[in-house]
Amino acid sequence: MKKSNNTSYSLILLLAIGLMTVGQVPAGIYLPSMISMRHFFHVSHGHIQYVLGIYLFMYGVSQLIYGPLSDYYGRKSTVIIGLVICIFGSLCSIFSKDILEMYLGSALQGIGLGSVAVVSTAILRDLYDDNKRLLAASSYRAAAVIVTPLAAPILGGYLQTHLGWQATFGFSMFYALLILVLIMMLFTETNTRKKIRTFSFAHIIKNYTIVIKSPNFITFGGCRILALSGGTAYAATAPFLFQTLLHFSPITYAWTAAIPASGFFIGALSVKKLGKQLAPKKIVNIGALFLLVGGVSLLVLNTVFSLSVLTIVVPMLIYMCGSGIIFPSAMTGAILPLGMVAGTAAAFIGSLQNLGRGFFSSFVGYFHNNSIMPLALTVVVLSLLCFFVSLKLKD
Repeated sequence: MKKSNNTSYSLILLLAIGLMTVGQVPAGIYLPSMISMRHFFHVSHGHIQYVLGIYLFMYGVSQLIYGPLSDYYGRKSTVIIGLVICIFGSLCSIFSKDILEMYLGSALQGIGLGSVAVVSTAILRDLYDDNKRLLAASSYRAAAVIVTPLAAPILGGYLQTHLGWQATFGFSMFYALLILVLIMMLFTETNTRKKIRTFSFAHIIKNYTIVIKSPNFITFGGCRILALSGGTAYAATAPFLFQTLLHFSPITYAWTAAIPASGFFIGALSVKKLGKQLAPKKIVNIGALFLLVGGVSLLVLNTVFSLSVLTIVVPMLIYMCGSGIIFPSAMTGAILPLGMVAGTAAAFIGSLQNLGRGFFSSFVGYFHNNSIMPLALTVVVLSLLCFFVSLKLKD
């Protein structure tokens, strides 16, 4: 896309960043309410963790459809449909009377917001054609995106304390509605290569085949999936660790849990500077090393010492810093060669990463045993896998 002027160009970039944050809100804002929701629905903590798992699963699967749709029919119409579905899902969650209705609401939210993950990534690829500019834009988006997971649990803690868990889902609904209005009023289509023709299953398969055959997509995408999965497993387990085992209030938990998340912000911001001197491969290698140090430290410290704030926060801060480094640099390495099918590529990597995040958050919940060990072991395995895959990366 060629920019007509700096103002419109910057506006589209800001809207792309705003779109991505919409998908982050439901995954974080209700976390301080998990204990309250467990009592309201009369279920175990593991069953409440499935709310996040279901959201992420549907968030991931739906992207496989939204990617080709956005390539053929444009970014704007695709994301509008998704945001409308999300709003209906939020309403379902707010008025849930049992856990199955909550699962349905989370599923609808995930189905709808899969569109924002695809479109926000594809927009960046529409705007930038070279490695350094795409990497810089991706680092800005990653830094901005992590503000949402930092702020959402804190906001959720206050909403839970003063208004109850339903208010957290109400905020998600109104935020999605706000972004919907802004997109309808201000967004200019960026997909100049969109194909206005019959949506063909054969063309979907062809585009996904192109993506799968890209070696960079497989290796860079694999690193991104593994890195984000560990962070999500922590986010899903943190309410139990801080509120149940360490007896923190929802607000204190939210502020404490935000410390490791700030590592992602630091890591993402560092990518722009690293990108001036290093290729995406080298940057991902550095991030993978941070993951490994953080993951091993989490396991060792909580094996040798009693569970405490420091044994949780310090290792996860290191881990999340590595995840923040990998997040934009791995995306750049994965989709840069795939400009003609950027929507499909963004959909595929987004789908896989959220399926991984949903699986591992539910996995840790399934093996819940009133300790940090299921989380620590999961994070170690994921960090080891990411480190070894990063050694296979090519420029």
